[in-house]
Amino acid sequence: MSMAQLLHGYLSDGNSSVADRQDVFNYFGTYTRTLITMCELTLGNWAPPSRLLMSRVGESWGLFIVAYRCIFCFAIVNVAAAVFITETHRAAAGDDHIAMMRKKKAQESCDRKLLEVFHEMDTSGDGLVSWDEFAVAVEDPIMRQYLSTLEMEVSDFHSLFRLLDGGDGLVESREFVAGISTLRGQAKNVDLLVLMKSVQKMSEAVGKLEAGLLPGTPSAP
Repeated sequence: MSMAQLLHGYLSDGNSSVADRQDVFNYFGTYTRTLITMCELTLGNWAPPSRLLMSRVGESWGLFIVAYRCIFCFAIVNVAAAVFITETHRAAAGDDHIAMMRKKKAQESCDRKLLEVFHEMDTSGDGLVSWDEFAVAVEDPIMRQYLSTLEMEVSDFHSLFRLLDGGDGLVESREFVAGISTLRGQAKNVDLLVLMKSVQKMSEAVGKLEAGLLPGTPSAP
């Protein structure tokens, strides 16, 4: 409405040609035309109306349109859009089904990457990774860095291998993916499991000692 009022003087000016006034009228002659033109200016197609005003009415209108775009469109519309997007993401994050789907996709993506790591370690191509193959792979700085991106930062890789191999000295792809998936994530998970396994062995040794089953230990009376 303000734009139509500002341009009313030009549209009523008999000194301007009828063709020029008709061009301006097509964009700003009525409330409806002005509303549609302002929607164009706001939503992106601002160049044609602004160039029309600059060439027909005055170049100062170009500065006015630029100021309108900067103040209203960038400061207000973009902020409103950002708030809307933020609220949409927040609502999506609160949806249990969406959260479950995201977690499932993240796990599937991680499993694929771990399988790629396993095949990289399996230099013999027999579908099994021995300690020698594992040790050579983890000595590679690039491999260590890649494992760190998967939230696997371990100081004792030998203990990690013992946690994965199940006691036979060889690691299958299924064991590798499942084991790393369990161990990754929260800091020091691997170290905690290594400690738990050591405590378990000590507990078993103490139990045998108490039962008098350790070699060279006399039986309890």
